[in-house]
Amino acid sequence: MTAYSTQDLVEFLGKWNNGSKIEKLKIGFNKNEFKISIFEQLGQVFPVNKAKVEGEIISAPCFLIIQQTTGIKAIVYTNGNNVILTTNFDIIL
Repeated sequence: MTAYSTQDLVEFLGKWNNGSKIEKLKIGFNKNEFKISIFEQLGQVFPVNKAKVEGEIISAPCFLIIQQTTGIKAIVYTNGNNVILTTNFDIIL
């Protein structure tokens, strides 16, 4: 799997934020370059303490992003060397 740079991730997630129809995506990233602050570069992101994705509990760092044009919501989180985006989730309060 290709390991993308932090800038690649910011650009892709920014494009998703502008109206992509992708519902689930796993992107490999370069762990040496990665900083959680990349999510904040997207603008309107909301930290989430816990969410349930496919029966699995996801903990922080995890963020909710909302598409500007459609209002579609997605959770973005890391798992190993991957950043995962999914629109199929439940936030746990």
